[in-house]
Amino acid sequence: MITLISLSDLPDYSKITFPRTTAIPLENLVPDAPSEAQALFKRFIKYDSKKRMSAQEALQDMYFFVPPFPARQPDMPKIPSKDPDSKSKAKEAQSPPFGSEAWETKMETAKFEDLFEDLLSLKV
Repeated sequence: MITLISLSDLPDYSKITFPRTTAIPLENLVPDAPSEAQALFKRFIKYDSKKRMSAQEALQDMYFFVPPFPARQPDMPKIPSKDPDSKSKAKEAQSPPFGSEAWETKMETAKFEDLFEDLLSLKV
């Protein structure tokens, strides 16, 4: 069994100090990010690892349950192949461009249950 040590248990912990600074509010850095995304990020960037959320906890966060929902793997953008023969096949299989009306329609018709199932099947 692996036992994790605390930051303060490290040998050089007391030798390093950082000056106190005023934090820049996350809302100022990413003003267009949804409040759910900002809240999730704030829970990830805790300096004290005991206060930091786990990946498993993150998957249960409200951010993943409010629109826009995460895209399913088949709906993710495809990386074009460098093989000239595969260009026609890739064009046929390619999802609509991200943000296009066709893409929006496709995402609207995606079932929330499928997205949730895909999320739960992720290996963390």
